Amino acid sequence: LSCLKDVVSEGHIRTIVNLYASDIGNNEELTAKEKKTFKQLGGYAYLQLLRFHVPSTENMDIYQQIVSTIHMIQNAEGPVLLHCLIGSHDTGVIFGIMQKCFNHQPLAEVLAEARCHAPQDEPLLKKYWKHTEFVIKHFPCSMLK
Repeated sequence: LSCLKDVVSEGHIRTIVNLYASDIGNNEELTAKEKKTFKQLGGYAYLQLLRFHVPSTENMDIYQQIVSTIHMIQNAEGPVLLHCLIGSHDTGVIFGIMQKCFNHQPLAEVLAEARCHAPQDEPLLKKYWKHTEFVIKHFPCSMLK
């Protein structure tokens, strides 16, 4: 958590959006420690999205969760720290869609940038990348207007 202290103080982070909703690892314990430390550092808002995860390309209510997450980021007071477990797949979806929809970055560039941050050294991570790629490609930017 010392890393969190550095990031929050140096980046003047006022809001954390935690997308880590997996049952892998010590999610509840880590989240509680992170939230407590953030509040002690003067953090303003700690948001944990318990259902956010890109588990399947067939689960398209993920689009509404993406819209809600991006609106939270847009309406946050001050700088925002957004993270998930690995920092590439779920977080990559949000950043990829923001690059695509707000910055109008070409899709090929968005996917290349996201791919370089997405570990794919295990079959499960490769599967997650396919879901990440699918959602970024097919997310309708009109939902954010």
